[in-house]
Amino acid sequence: MTRAHRGLPCRAIPSSQATADRPLRLIMDRARALESEYGLLDVTVHAGYAYADVPWLGLGFSAAADVRYRDSADAAVADLAAYAEPLIGEFARELPPPAEAFADALSDPGLVAIADTGDNINGGSPGDGTWLLRLALDHPEVPILGTLWDPEAAAAAHRAGVGATVALELGGHSGPSSGTPVRVEATVRALTDGTFVNTGPMATGARVDMGDAAVIRIGAIDLVLQSTPVQPNDPDLFRSLGLDPSAYRIAMLKGAAAIRAGWSPVADRFVDAATPGPCDADLARLPLTH
Repeated sequence: MTRAHRGLPCRAIPSSQATADRPLRLIMDRARALESEYGLLDVTVHAGYAYADVPWLGLGFSAAADVRYRDSADAAVADLAAYAEPLIGEFARELPPPAEAFADALSDPGLVAIADTGDNINGGSPGDGTWLLRLALDHPEVPILGTLWDPEAAAAAHRAGVGATVALELGGHSGPSSGTPVRVEATVRALTDGTFVNTGPMATGARVDMGDAAVIRIGAIDLVLQSTPVQPNDPDLFRSLGLDPSAYRIAMLKGAAAIRAGWSPVADRFVDAATPGPCDADLARLPLTH
């Protein structure tokens, strides 16, 4: 077995790595074609991880083949790199700030999924950012859905019980980039052990555990409190707590690209918000030096 590799200097934030959109869709289609053309076992596109502070975090391509086809593997990744290089500029994205993204979502009568990109849990963020929550609380009459990692608040809701009114300081505990805690009075709507099974197209059949979970209501806002941070890639996270995502105007989703597969059949459209956080879409705000 042999493996060939090529890399290109490109920092692509997760929001620009949707496999259904340009430019990644074009590059992946080309990879599949080269795999067949050169008769290789595999040609893979590595879109890169923009938050690794290392020199080699960029766009990469690898090919695997029987050792007899070493030259073919090398030719395939060289071909793919040459094809992708003119498309690098399309990975650059400037996302709207949170307030602008939220206002855009409010202007739509359908269900809009706001990607809380700075608090992208699968990217390494904690899941307790309060930037979008604060904006939501300015519109308590709007049906809004979201999650928040806050074990203490979840435990308080479990102690209080369904139907109780609780005073909570929500989120913002991980550090300045998560925002500051939000003080609310909320009604406990539901309590579970936080386990559910994915039925959507991503990790289908996987059993997921977000620890003791609670649904609290503030006005028309329903917030799922998690004891273990779980990215809401599958709408069944909410359905497992008795919440129907289609009944809301806005879903605040702590993720970037991976949320799209499961939510595309449910949401009318997506809005990416450049929220602060460890996975900030504005890379200039991060202390990346290498």
